[in-house]
Amino acid sequence: MRIFVIVSAAILAALVGGIAAFSSHTDDRYWPSAITRLNHSLAGKPFLFIAHAGGGYDNLSYTESLDALGRSYENGFRFFELDFMRTSDRQIVCIHDWRNGLLSFEEFNRRKYDKNNPLMRLNNCDVASLGEFLAKHQDASLILDTKEKDAPAVFFEITSRLQSEHGIQTNRIIPQAYSLQETRLYRAAGFPNIIYTIYKARNAEDVSAACDLGGVAITAPIEWILGKRLLSDSKTNPFSALGDRCPVFVHPVSKKEDVARALEKVPQIQGVYTHFLRPQLPTAP
Repeated sequence: MRIFVIVSAAILAALVGGIAAFSSHTDDRYWPSAITRLNHSLAGKPFLFIAHAGGGYDNLSYTESLDALGRSYENGFRFFELDFMRTSDRQIVCIHDWRNGLLSFEEFNRRKYDKNNPLMRLNNCDVASLGEFLAKHQDASLILDTKEKDAPAVFFEITSRLQSEHGIQTNRIIPQAYSLQETRLYRAAGFPNIIYTIYKARNAEDVSAACDLGGVAITAPIEWILGKRLLSDSKTNPFSALGDRCPVFVHPVSKKEDVARALEKVPQIQGVYTHFLRPQLPTAP
């Protein structure tokens, strides 16, 4: 279970002071404008394509690598989700998890391109190299995810470094929250857009309350919608009370047909996390 870290008022105030506070949800930084301005489509409607774990590279997934980021950008992606973990010496790097053993920062850099480690087969990024990528690609946005227990602290450190070292504006950085409390914290910190990942949500009321904050999208595993995890009871169905107040994204998606089936149950779906599907421009009438 994720342990929520209480961020001191001083740290929060410093972060808020360093980013532009939002005053309206009508400009093009916020959902759904951030979706429609890209002019990508799926199932006949505007859709956001998110490169999951940086996106696929050849037949590899979950590489969290500069290789995958570059390939995904070439393929039309402009939103990139990455997973971050701390090394044994507390540096933040791009890797899904440490299932193959925790490394120091020096070991992490030395062991890249390890064919025996499926999570380090390519050039995994770190905050510095990721900042260089974002600085070079000014229309790219970053979605932050982590399995660390101190997720807010990790996200605030990444954001602070990207701002101070590379000039990346906070409206290009989107934290993923795993609770209503985290969502409120990121909103108080001034992040224009937030994604609430609800597979750990306690109840439908929390999801609805997060949606009311504005600038919040909801994401859930597509198998929840296609399988039996999406309950018909309106008290427990997290999508039943959302209406059109916030978009829903699903993950991971590999087949367009799955999206069409999911839309029949949850018409609010407006985005997919994917490794290998490519963004599409709308078909001309």
